[in-house]
Amino acid sequence: KYKTNFNLALDAGCGPGRTAMELCGAFEQVKAYDYSQGFVDNMLSKAGEKGLANLTACAGDSHKQKEIYPGDKFDLIFGCNLIDRLHTPQDWIQQSKDMLADSGLLIISSPYTWKPEHTKVENWIGGVVKEGKQVFTVDGLVHLLGPDLVLLEEQRVPFVIPDPDGTFQYTYSNCTVFGKAR
Repeated sequence: KYKTNFNLALDAGCGPGRTAMELCGAFEQVKAYDYSQGFVDNMLSKAGEKGLANLTACAGDSHKQKEIYPGDKFDLIFGCNLIDRLHTPQDWIQQSKDMLADSGLLIISSPYTWKPEHTKVENWIGGVVKEGKQVFTVDGLVHLLGPDLVLLEEQRVPFVIPDPDGTFQYTYSNCTVFGKAR
């Protein structure tokens, strides 16, 4: 759809790794990291069971993504439920922008549940009022990624969170696709 290459993908903050393993079917090589070594170990175990030889993963901090993969240029960088849990999301966004291949895509999916216990309010990309105007996270992303990258697509993706009491939260994640103007 966006005419990107399928050589190298990165799943940033991969959690238990479902997306990283799915990407293995489309990309020659997939790299993934998560802050939790337990998630990484579990993912690598499942990848081994599935015979996925094109996935490598490690524990790592999203704020130091460039240090984890120095010199790598990715055709796809995917960050799901990540930016609103980082203390300086702008750092991860800038690193991701710098680490994209020329035809690469940056996909950010998040419900944008900004909370001060994760991110200081002054570091929020959106969900704030500045100079009397509401600033939405997607607007902040467009500002941070432009002019080099443009918003190619935006979708609301529904998901369900089961709660311990047997009830469910039904909410949406905003999925954005950024790339060079095509």
